[in-house]
Amino acid sequence: MSEYEIYAIRYARKDERRSSENFVGGDAADTPMPLDFFVWALVSKDRTVIVDTGFDEPSGKPRGYAVSRPVAEGLKQIDIDPAGVKDVIFPAENRQNVEEDLTADQIENVRIHYASRIEDVLAVALPKSVSEEKKDEAIRENIIEHAEV
Repeated sequence: MSEYEIYAIRYARKDERRSSENFVGGDAADTPMPLDFFVWALVSKDRTVIVDTGFDEPSGKPRGYAVSRPVAEGLKQIDIDPAGVKDVIFPAENRQNVEEDLTADQIENVRIHYASRIEDVLAVALPKSVSEEKKDEAIRENIIEHAEV
């Protein structure tokens, strides 16, 4: 089974954000609480899986999000060629937005996966030949291992 290194790549930030905007039901303290935006790279010796693709400056600016580094540049900084990525995972709740926003040339050689739980994300990264029992075991190990990082 492949081992993965997991990278969090920060690409944007919203400084003018209150804690009451970051929590369901608000926050009584309502203090400043900037919000960072990340994409994730799961990298093994055999493949790279990207979790989400973020947004660019033109789509972030109207919402007050400052792109500090384009996602492709962040990937290149950790030696990932964005053009060589074959698997991208998006949150399941973003399916309609993803399908409307991606152009044919962006998805020509990419397998798009949708995940609603961390287990779904990890299942994409595990080889298809692994039995369901082994997948469950590997998922539990990965969750425990990466929760401690």
